[in-house]
Amino acid sequence: IKEVENTEKTYFQEGYRLINELTNGIEYLHSIGIVHNDLKPDNILLNQNFTLKISDMGLAKLVENENESFCFTS
Repeated sequence: IKEVENTEKTYFQEGYRLINELTNGIEYLHSIGIVHNDLKPDNILLNQNFTLKISDMGLAKLVENENESFCFTS
């Protein structure tokens, strides 16, 4: 039972770490004026070191005017 508890805790901690990396990445992009515009599971990758990478910036938009919104709809 203790092994199961440790495994669940490890999965939770890893999930938290990945969500934190994703939000930090998005926050960084926004801080330099970039909106991804196509963020979905297929565009979130892990490298061999399990570091999260945001990919496919093909639809990204540079927001030059600080009055522009980061929220877009299609």
